[in-house]
Amino acid sequence: MKSDLYLETIRNIREQSVKIRRVLPLNSHLRSSAAAISKRAKELEQQYRQLLNLSYPEQAVGEVGIRQKLEKLELAIADLQVRADALSSPKSFPQTVSYGNNYLDKFRKHAEQIRRTTGKKEIAKVSSPQGQEQIKTLIEEIVTTGETRQLRYMAIPNALWSRKGNAIVIRQSNGEFVTFLEAGKGAATSWVD
Repeated sequence: MKSDLYLETIRNIREQSVKIRRVLPLNSHLRSSAAAISKRAKELEQQYRQLLNLSYPEQAVGEVGIRQKLEKLELAIADLQVRADALSSPKSFPQTVSYGNNYLDKFRKHAEQIRRTTGKKEIAKVSSPQGQEQIKTLIEEIVTTGETRQLRYMAIPNALWSRKGNAIVIRQSNGEFVTFLEAGKGAATSWVD
């Protein structure tokens, strides 16, 4: 009985992986994630079939490991489905950016990070109107051309995270600029590819 359930679950994971790959653009990084999940499911199926040839006590011990791996795969494919759905039919997030009263302090704090992650080394001094406009233009470019997700950021439960390359712009749900982060560092580890 259990063998049928495990094998059916594995088959479903593999089928779901194929469906996800079909709807994603060819250059999407999620396609390789789907392929990796499918490969792990196939390997797990092979392990499980080998386990069925063992004695009952050996099967019982091995089944615990199989069940744990299967649970991880189910979580991974569910997470991947959510991310694929977001890419194929993105929510409508505000594409505009507004700036609060303390935007100049934020620009000063993150100017070097903005230069480094966007590759724009020639940004004028942040205190100059030209420098402020250049930074606003870069932030708005990340928001309009990058990938946007809605995730928690500190005390903001529905913050908008817009990412292009390693540059991440965090905004409140109304579009107001909160901060600038570098992917993979500090609080930006919440963004998982």
